Amino acid sequence: MKNYLSRFQLSLIALAGIFLIAINMDSMWSASVDLSHHYALAFRLSENWSLGVANDPSLGEMNLYPRASHALAAIIGLVFGSTFLGIQFVSLAALALTWGAVIFILNSFPLRVACVSSVGFACVLALNRDYMKFNVHGAELIDNFFFSQLVAQSMAFFVLAVAIVMEVKGRSEYLIALFFIAAIFAVTGVHLLPALEIFGVFVGGVILNNYVSRKESTYWGVKKHLWVLGCVAIAAVSVFFNPAFAAMRKISENNGSLVLAHISGAVGLIFLCVLALVVAGFQIFLWIRKYDEKTSYVGLKYLGLYGASVALLCLAQMVVLGFGFGSEYAAKKYAFGIVTYVLISVPVFAGLVLEKKFANFPSNRFIGWPLFRVAIPVGAYMTAFIFSMPQAKTLDTSDIVLLERQLIALRDMAPAVSREKSNVVFDLANMPPTIDYMFSIAIAKTPVAIAIPDVLVSRKLNDIGRYGAILTAVGSKPYYRSVCKFPVSMGSIALVDAACVGGELAESAICTGEFDLSKNGGVDGALVSGFSAPEDHGRWTDGLNATFNCAIRGKGPTKAIIYVTPFIHGSHDKQRLRVTIDSLVREYVLDSTMIGRSIEVPLPSRRTGEKLAIDFHMPDAISPAKLGLSEDGRVLGVSIKKIAFE
Repeated sequence: MKNYLSRFQLSLIALAGIFLIAINMDSMWSASVDLSHHYALAFRLSENWSLGVANDPSLGEMNLYPRASHALAAIIGLVFGSTFLGIQFVSLAALALTWGAVIFILNSFPLRVACVSSVGFACVLALNRDYMKFNVHGAELIDNFFFSQLVAQSMAFFVLAVAIVMEVKGRSEYLIALFFIAAIFAVTGVHLLPALEIFGVFVGGVILNNYVSRKESTYWGVKKHLWVLGCVAIAAVSVFFNPAFAAMRKISENNGSLVLAHISGAVGLIFLCVLALVVAGFQIFLWIRKYDEKTSYVGLKYLGLYGASVALLCLAQMVVLGFGFGSEYAAKKYAFGIVTYVLISVPVFAGLVLEKKFANFPSNRFIGWPLFRVAIPVGAYMTAFIFSMPQAKTLDTSDIVLLERQLIALRDMAPAVSREKSNVVFDLANMPPTIDYMFSIAIAKTPVAIAIPDVLVSRKLNDIGRYGAILTAVGSKPYYRSVCKFPVSMGSIALVDAACVGGELAESAICTGEFDLSKNGGVDGALVSGFSAPEDHGRWTDGLNATFNCAIRGKGPTKAIIYVTPFIHGSHDKQRLRVTIDSLVREYVLDSTMIGRSIEVPLPSRRTGEKLAIDFHMPDAISPAKLGLSEDGRVLGVSIKKIAFE
């Protein structure tokens, strides 16, 4: 009896995968900068199927990135009429292929082991999502968006599945070696990490096969060894001399943020690697013991080689990190594969134990029924897919696609800008800053060097003179100005003239009248520093110091009336506030009686055109997290509703 799924079972799994992809197409679980960068590269490829500029300033490090998966997303996006939909489809298809290949590998074992390991693995993933919460494959699409890594990882598991079929069918080692070489080359063009994993599996397989067949004659042994060494050398060249290797090695030196559940720092990662090596060693040992039944248990061999490869690569990454190469961020990326491997291995061992215990129990009872032979792998596959993703989504894909199409249409209607200027997408309604950034670098082609500080970090256009047009939500403060609007719009998005907006902002920066610092006030972010984002009540100071700036015109005001609310709670029942304007200093002690009240500060005389800076110092500022109120880490001093000049 053949030791893998039938075409009928595979067809049902494929149909189930299509169904799962379809029902999840409108769910995004990430709004990270990684999503922005991957989308930008795919979008640029979709425009002319190549990068028109050798070093496109709107792509940054993505100019170097392997782009096979992005090209696929661009092609799929062409079918859907949306590059973003292309990215989403390829991501979900990669997840579907990953779990499909895993279930296929589990079903390469004898019937009892296959059923127990499939059902067990589905149960383990269900428990993991709701209770253990380890980072398994699929978590690459949550929070961080490791698009290319997941696509390449799905290819890696597919390679293992195909290798198992080739061995079960008795294909020669030479043919299997050629398959691995081609696969390694293809995966390297998507992402380096899974390509190295497959390279490790191939090299380990070569060593293992030579060990178990060491009784061959000297002539054939030498001939075989030379052939094998040649294949290993070619495989090494396909990885280490691939242009993608140099690019990914350079990118791996960038240290990012990656939070792994239950794994804190190097010690936890090393423990995980050692655990995986122990499990892999035991699997390989069992395969050697069952060598006479190698076609029935070839899954043990490839699972063991895969686990050892991933664990050793992670340890190697940590070693070179000690010599100043790579980053901890790059080492942590191996955790997805190691954790998944361990969770796959647990039910496999359970299946092997139960197989031995119930060796005399006829396999055609219950689990041998055709209905169960179909239901078990398909059910396990669907469970694995569903429980590898969270229940709550971050964004609706349909909302992003609608914005994408509106922004493309507006961009095409925008006036041409000079080389020194670029357009920008800013403050789209109900979207996080990363989506503004994503569309800025992809559609508006804003250089990364100014998009990061302006759109992502400070959330204000620090030098509005660098921009030609601003694509923003109608009514958005402070950059939407009806008088600056071009006579085109698309839904809730307007195209405004940046030069006109700059003039309007300059007028609104005069120290006269009232400055409403709340969400509805639309005060230019360039006028304040040391404040958090505007809210309904005003703006909280964030840190020990903050500043408000405006310009004097004419005689200028004589006093400022500042409406403040101190951040107080429990024993932290007061806030000291020092207001400084030049050499003039005023100190206040604010308690619960000052909530929503105002303080008056006299202003020194200024000549027209001079700047007025009001500096705030709050020595008692504290975070809600430190007081145990919430996880808010901002260091809050006072909330300022408005500043009025008289």
